[in-house]
Amino acid sequence: MVPLAVFLVLVLAASPAVSSLKLTDLTKICEPKDPELGPCIVKMAQEMLAKMENGLPEWGVPKLDPLKVPTMNVQRGGGAAAFNITLIDSYHHGLSEIRFLSASARPKNYELRFKVWLPRYSIVGKYDMSGRLLLLPITGRGDSNITLSNLTAEWTLRGKPMVRDGLTYMDQQQFRVKVFPEKVRVRFENLFEGNRLLGATMNNLLNTHWKELYKDLGPGLEEAISQLHLALTKKMFSKIPFTEFFPDQ
Repeated sequence: MVPLAVFLVLVLAASPAVSSLKLTDLTKICEPKDPELGPCIVKMAQEMLAKMENGLPEWGVPKLDPLKVPTMNVQRGGGAAAFNITLIDSYHHGLSEIRFLSASARPKNYELRFKVWLPRYSIVGKYDMSGRLLLLPITGRGDSNITLSNLTAEWTLRGKPMVRDGLTYMDQQQFRVKVFPEKVRVRFENLFEGNRLLGATMNNLLNTHWKELYKDLGPGLEEAISQLHLALTKKMFSKIPFTEFFPDQ
């Protein structure tokens, strides 16, 4: 296995330690013993996403679409496909278009699983890159656009109980993301110190062979997105008692 190292810095606005906003202000909660628990969670998640699209400061949730991310590093180390891409002041477009397809939960184990669909997910901003993609050396810095189209994704959230002031919260430990795009397109401006011919040739090659590109880029991108989503949802779960999501679990 080629080792992967992905680091992400996400700056969120400070929010109050105690929130007056309740989960029931946004959606109807689900009963753990409900035989239709999965569809209920799908509906709950979709309703919450709609209410959070423009941000919920009380829960530490920023505006989601576009979501501004100051720095996101996507790395793959070792072997012929080693590279490092730093995405700077990027805007992530498409989160508001998420459609929840299915869901399951094991409340006693503090685990949630979702399958979602998006028509498009784009990361637009500055980049700084060096290494190899498609086994070819590549360097550059400038404007970039990474767009995944018609994609499904699988989310797995895991945590452990945390008791605070007599209430039980989920101390989220993991947000694992697997992404399955129908197509990937990239644009990296100013490759090879601004050599337009080499830059255009490389961008065309990356897009022509996008499936092979995603084999190189996908694992690191999935890990970076996982850490981004963890930063977002971990703060939310720290403010809402888990028993609000699943009473009498």
